[in-house]
Amino acid sequence: MAFSNQVKKQKYENVGGQCECTRVVCGHKGRCPAYLSMPVLQPQAGALAQLLGQVPAYSYPGFEFNHKLSDIAGGADTLANCEFMCVTCHTNTRSYGTNLTR
Repeated sequence: MAFSNQVKKQKYENVGGQCECTRVVCGHKGRCPAYLSMPVLQPQAGALAQLLGQVPAYSYPGFEFNHKLSDIAGGADTLANCEFMCVTCHTNTRSYGTNLTR
C-alpha cells in the first residue's frame, strides 16, 4: 500500500519539511537536520487532481514516506503511521525495502 497524496502533503507540512529521524544509528544528535524546502508539483497529475478537486501529486526529491508499522504487520496508510524521512535515514531503518516492522 502507499500513502495518499493528502497524507503526504499533510505530513510534509506538519514537520516543516524536515526529516523526522531521531535514530542513533544515523549518527546525528537528536533530529536529522536534512530539510526539503519545497516539494515539486507533478505537472500532468497535479493539474488533473486540481481539476477534480483533489490534492495534487507532488514529488519529494531526496525524501520518502516510511510506514512506522508496515502494512503487512497491520499498519495503515494514515498520517499517524507516516514518517517523513530523508533517503539516507530511511535506508538506515531495519525495515527499508522489506515488509518487516521496526
